[in-house]
Amino acid sequence: MSDEVITPSNPKGQAEHSRDQDRTLINARLQWMADLVCAILNAERVKRPSAVVVKRPSLR
Repeated sequence: MSDEVITPSNPKGQAEHSRDQDRTLINARLQWMADLVCAILNAERVKRPSAVVVKRPSLR
C-alpha cells in the first residue's frame, strides 16, 4: 500500500464555494424571508379580525 498525501489546492486552507453551495444559501435566505413575511401577515390577521361584526345600539 502506498501512502498518499493530499494537499488542499487552496493555499490558505479555505474551502472554495461551489455554485450548488451558493444556490443553497440563496434558497435558505429566500425561505427565511418568505417565513418572515408569512409571520407578519398572520400577526396582522390576528390583531384585527375582519369577521367580527359589532352591533351598535340604535338611538331612538
